[in-house]
Amino acid sequence: MLVSSDAIEFELQKIPDTCHRHQILAFLGVPNIFIESNENIESRAETLCKIGFTFYM
Repeated sequence: MLVSSDAIEFELQKIPDTCHRHQILAFLGVPNIFIESNENIESRAETLCKIGFTFYM
């Protein structure tokens, strides 16, 4: 089972290597579950940032 989300797609767009980014994005058509962000997810992300989690760069 593969899962994707709009947050994953957003983060993958930041990959500077175009070839690598396209290879990874090609897998996004495979997942059978897609999770859209909502207020609960955004609130949880804010909480995680407040306790020390950081964005992947």
